[in-house]
Amino acid sequence: MASLNLLIEPILEHAWRLESMPHSVHLEIDVGSSDLQSLFSLSEAERMELAEELWDSVARDTEARPLQPHEQAAIEQRRAEQRDDLDALVSWDHVKASLKL
Repeated sequence: MASLNLLIEPILEHAWRLESMPHSVHLEIDVGSSDLQSLFSLSEAERMELAEELWDSVARDTEARPLQPHEQAAIEQRRAEQRDDLDALVSWDHVKASLKL
């Protein structure tokens, strides 16, 4: 039986919410499955729309999940570090200019 191994890594922007989750998850999927084959037969636009819907559902689930105590502590620590070192902060305009956006 053919199989497809997928490696799922957290997106940096959501990393603070995913710290308590494994950094990679390996899934074994039977690519011979008729359900999976029907997904591969979708047009590129349909597959992109499906991927967006899946990602949106993950984001909704993540946002709905209450923060764990260690996650809340990490956020509070980072906020305190920012307050304590205001000189280290960089404006968005400066970041865009440095990236030439």
